[in-house]
Amino acid sequence: MASVVYVLTKSYNSLPLGDGCLRLVGDIPLLVGERCRGRYLVVEKGRGVRAATGQAAGSVVYVASGPPRKVVVGEGVLRIEDGLDLFDDFVKKGLWRELESAFFAAVARYASRCIYCTALAEATFLTPPHPRRGSGMFVEVVRQAKTYRVLVVSAPGHSDVFKREVERLFRLSAHIYAIRLGIPLDAPLDLYAQSRPVAAKPAHVVKLAETKLAVWGHA
Repeated sequence: MASVVYVLTKSYNSLPLGDGCLRLVGDIPLLVGERCRGRYLVVEKGRGVRAATGQAAGSVVYVASGPPRKVVVGEGVLRIEDGLDLFDDFVKKGLWRELESAFFAAVARYASRCIYCTALAEATFLTPPHPRRGSGMFVEVVRQAKTYRVLVVSAPGHSDVFKREVERLFRLSAHIYAIRLGIPLDAPLDLYAQSRPVAAKPAHVVKLAETKLAVWGHA
């Protein structure tokens, strides 16, 4: 991903591109053939979020109205993709709160559809997260030199608990290196059985937290 990306929101809703302008009308990005001064956000990876005007370079723009979407502009055609990677290497400085609702919308949409809900994150936190288990949810935490890798899994019927936990992790984070929703697990989870001792560690979950996140390389 580029070190700088452009974002449109309801408040920052126009971006000059060449001889045209990408405008956000409601929640819909539209490419129009007229120039505009522009009013948009710039996310500087690893640094923070700021407002900007004027001509923008590049053909990839994110829309943060509702769940984040990536808009790829090519020959007058817009291709829309999932945009959760907007929050990769995301630092909470500057105007970051303008994008908070987009993250929450992504989590809410996923939680409304998932059965076994899963999330995997690597971040630094204002308050360190702690592993816990109960109420149909499991939180595994692996501490690295400077970051924490956190796995959240919920059982069927507990998506609301999952949603609140992922939102809580976002609020407590300072620098998000990566976050993914709906990661696959290698085996069915039986860690929700209340008869199992709280201290028991599901080996496959620990292994997942140690291996899946290792590819991000932010230890």
